[in-house]
Amino acid sequence: MNLSAPEAFMTSFPNPAFDRTTFKYRLASDAHVTLKVFDKNGTLVAIPVKNEFKRAGMYEVILPLGKFRNGTYYVTLDNNGR
Repeated sequence: MNLSAPEAFMTSFPNPAFDRTTFKYRLASDAHVTLKVFDKNGTLVAIPVKNEFKRAGMYEVILPLGKFRNGTYYVTLDNNGR
């Protein structure tokens, strides 16, 4: 059984969000990172972090929500293509 820490871990707050949301993520090792936001239909609506090299550690990204409609959104965190 592999109980090691995940390579990347992300949370967001507040949830639900109104004027902005904050994504916090942790990388276990250095990686190229992309953070994408999709609407409920799967349409890509924002890329707050695009293929940026990050060293292992904790990071925080604040996303203003003024241009987003009310609704449900999904976020993916890609590190080194995973």
